[in-house]
Amino acid sequence: MTLNKYYLENKGTCSDVSITEWQMINWPSVSRRLQKLQRRITKAVHEQRWHLARDLRRCLTRSFSAKLLAVKKVTSNRGKRTPGVDGVIWSTPNTKLPAAYSLLSKGYKASPLRRVLIPKSNGKIRPLSIPTLYDKAMQALYASALLPEAETIAAPNSYGFRPKRAAADAKDRCSGNGLSQDLLITSNSFRQPKAFRREGSFHPSYRIGSWMIWRKRFMTISRRQA
Repeated sequence: MTLNKYYLENKGTCSDVSITEWQMINWPSVSRRLQKLQRRITKAVHEQRWHLARDLRRCLTRSFSAKLLAVKKVTSNRGKRTPGVDGVIWSTPNTKLPAAYSLLSKGYKASPLRRVLIPKSNGKIRPLSIPTLYDKAMQALYASALLPEAETIAAPNSYGFRPKRAAADAKDRCSGNGLSQDLLITSNSFRQPKAFRREGSFHPSYRIGSWMIWRKRFMTISRRQA
């Protein structure tokens, strides 16, 4: 199925739904639209059809369903009442729906971060940079487009900063392989040596690797355990 045919069957455009009131949104239907497009991106990446994956990502960022979910995400977490430098918060349905319509990539430029100094219990101050809700929504929108590809090409045994994965999963993996937990590499930044490669645990997406850095880390851990 071509990209044009796919969107012809989904009301013809990347703006796949038209809403006039926030309360009338059918969220399960909106989520299914987004998930269907994400599955298409995953399939295109798996088949190495990079041009199709790029076009699908572009259409996802223009999809109104994805924009609605991005606004819902940033207005449902703990930072929903914390404004950025513009002082704007989306607390009512009358502000959330226009915010979804305003998420446009053309001409977009991120606003400066609002700097806040939070006092700590030990008397020190922790600086915190707060983006605007608009920037948060744009980040959530593009994250939903990049996540399918990132999850497809990521290593199966990578557990750092990935959805539905936690340190407990990494701990169980190490225990199952008989490895020390200190030797767990939770990111894709280092290439695994042959001694630590398991069947299905290494993926050719490791483009960034440094054996010397890994060896230095391994020797440091070995000295600590000695």
